[in-house]
Parts: sequence; structure tokens; C-alpha cells
Amino acid sequence: MSVPIDVSDEVLSGEAVAIDVQPVGFLLRALGAAIDMIVGYAVFILWLFLRIWLLDAGVLDEATDRIATVAALVVSFVVLPITMEVALKGRSLGKLAVGGRIVRVDGGAAGFRHAFIRALLGVLEIYMTFGGLAVLTGAFNARSQRLGDLVAGTYSQRVRTPALPSHVPVLPPALAGWAQIADVARMPDRLARRISQFLVSAPRMLPDAPRASPSSC
Repeated sequence: MSVPIDVSDEVLSGEAVAIDVQPVGFLLRALGAAIDMIVGYAVFILWLFLRIWLLDAGVLDEATDRIATVAALVVSFVVLPITMEVALKGRSLGKLAVGGRIVRVDGGAAGFRHAFIRALLGVLEIYMTFGGLAVLTGAFNARSQRLGDLVAGTYSQRVRTPALPSHVPVLPPALAGWAQIADVARMPDRLARRISQFLVSAPRMLPDAPRASPSSC
């Protein structure tokens, strides 16, 4: 019995070993980006209220107000995303909500350089276009990568996966001798999950269903 695995769900490590991972889906990726975008806008709007108080108090004049506003823009839309992504090891409030994490395309951990590139391009594709450019880019590639991901060589990996269904396999007595000498390697988690789901639902299937389903045979 063999279960086909989508090659887009696997990445190759530096040692050319296939790693069974899944990217965050487009809708969840968009939801996480929307949460992060709202956080950035909220920080900047907070500055606008503070700016009014500082102008009324005479702390800011026309020149210092312009400088402070530019600094607030940089902090809200560049420094804040970089800081959160580096401090949380590839995650942010939005990614925590949808169960994602930014990693390199080879599955390794993303660093400051990746976060810096993503944040700079995020100003254009997320904040200046209200996410429109990021949506257009992410809708046309398998891993829902936005422009910043494509340039930085990253994508959002799913780290919150459903637990494997509990199933205790029973070894047929006729295979007891074979089991003592068999050299069996660990199956990929996704393949094991599919096989476990099939074994749980097999008793409820029609006799011809396993043979008719290409995903279970």
C-alpha cells in the first residue's frame, strides 16, 4: 500500500534529506498578516494621539513633529515587525494566532537578515497597498509566499498540526517471525497520519472503497 505525498509539502535540508512539513494555507496566512497589519496601524495611531498632546503641550514644534512622525512610521511598520519576528524566532502575533512560523525555504530557522528584507518589502506590499500586493503574490504560488518571502527565501511553515488519531496496530500471528528480523525505518509524520486515519475508518468502508481510492492504496 502506498500513499502519494504532495512534493510541495516536503523540503530538502542541506544534507538532501526530505523533511515532511506543510506551509500555512493562503487564507490562514492572510488572516495572520491582517492581524499583524492591524497591530502596526494601531501603534502608529497611538502615536498620532500622543502627537496631539505633545503639540498642545509645546513639546514638539513643526520641525521636530515631522522628524518624530517619520520615526513613528519606521518604528510601527519596520522596527516592530523585525523585533517581534527575531525575538519570537520567526513568529508574530498573527502567526501565533494561525499556528505559523517563518522559516527558510530549506526548513532552517530564519534570522535577522530575512526579517529585515521581509519588513522592508512589507511596507510596500502590506501597509502601502493594505495587503493587496501581498494577496496577489501569495495567491499564485504553492506556499502562499508574499514578495518579501520570495526575495528573502522564506515561507510560513505550519507548526500547529492535528494530533495523530489513537490507534494500536495488532500484529497478525503469522508475521511474528518477520517482525523480529524486519528493519523498518520511521515513517514521515504525514504518511503515518494518513495510514492511521485509513485504519480507523477502514471498518466503516464499503469493500471496494479502499481499491477505488487512489489516496488510500
